[in-house]
Amino acid sequence: MTLSRPDWTITSSKPPPHGMLRFTVESALLLVMVLVVFRAFFAEGYMISTGSMAPSLLGYHQRVCCPACRFEFARGASPQELPRQSAIAATDIAADPWKEVSTRCPNCGTAVPTAELPVIEGDQLMVRKHEFAWRDPQRWEVTVFRNPNLPVQAYVKRVVGLPGERISIVDGDVYANGVLQRKPLEVQRALRIPVSDHDHQPAPSDPDWRPRWLPVAAPNCWTGDGTRFQSNCDPQNRAAPQAIDWIEYRHWIRAGGHHRSTVSIDDWPVELPEPVEQRDGFSLDTSAGTLTAIGALPAETIAMWMARSSSEPFRDALGRLYLRSHQPPISDVCAYNHPESNPNDHPIHDLMLELNLTPRTATGQFVMSMHDGCHELRCTLDFEQHEVR
Repeated sequence: MTLSRPDWTITSSKPPPHGMLRFTVESALLLVMVLVVFRAFFAEGYMISTGSMAPSLLGYHQRVCCPACRFEFARGASPQELPRQSAIAATDIAADPWKEVSTRCPNCGTAVPTAELPVIEGDQLMVRKHEFAWRDPQRWEVTVFRNPNLPVQAYVKRVVGLPGERISIVDGDVYANGVLQRKPLEVQRALRIPVSDHDHQPAPSDPDWRPRWLPVAAPNCWTGDGTRFQSNCDPQNRAAPQAIDWIEYRHWIRAGGHHRSTVSIDDWPVELPEPVEQRDGFSLDTSAGTLTAIGALPAETIAMWMARSSSEPFRDALGRLYLRSHQPPISDVCAYNHPESNPNDHPIHDLMLELNLTPRTATGQFVMSMHDGCHELRCTLDFEQHEVR
């Protein structure tokens, strides 16, 4: 009789310490090699630090929510507030342009404090390094290039001119060799800056706010509930079936601005002192018979002056000045770049309208018209003919 035991072998799934160390070192070296090759031949990452490409690309910024209309937007911040990192378009920030601790809402004009808001890093880019080895740059696309005088410094910009072209800018439009260069729709969407969002409005009880979209004349078939308009038109029951009931946009701002508004006044009440612009927000020119305001006049200021005299011409002039001061031209101000720090804004004529339209019947027309006092663009959606003109 023979007694034997099974030939068992006990093994451990845990590798010896020296094997784990070797695996870690080899993995790290392989990762470094892959990253070096990837950056050298394929792509490289960058971080935006400045706001020269806003709103397409944001540098260091703060996320701001307007307390009046609840509109959210970005305000540029100083790179000095975060640790210095490798960034695109590093500029001389010795003279800090971000001194202000407030900004204005681009949607309604309300001043918003920003001193306590956190600073967020800029957008991140992954750039294909040798894209233009296979093709030439195209107009309007975003590219990254090295500073010829400082190769370690990179810039990100949008291509405007191509080799051999003479570029000129007239009233904000780009011309190449005298030919206007129109932007494709996707480029326009990337470059557009919010002017008015109907879904975000201050409270109706705000004394300095007026609705921006209003029916032109009464009776009008359009009715609104504050966020949308609804048409109750029936062409069959109208005296002039072809007439159009319009809703008109007026660029009303709640406060702020650097625009100049002037109205005529026949006679300033002798019992009142002349206004001082720095204190009262408007001034009187007795020789020209005019009142002039810089920016939007507060309703409180107008009410205080009206209470000091019962002269109807005087009160009428103040009322007209108040309305005109709150309706400036649409300008090139961008909230990201601190409109309060640059009083030299310029009126713009390129506008984009985006809306949601829900037709309830298969008849009738919806017409949109945009004009600058000289030229008019009109677009007609004809539901009965199933066409757009």
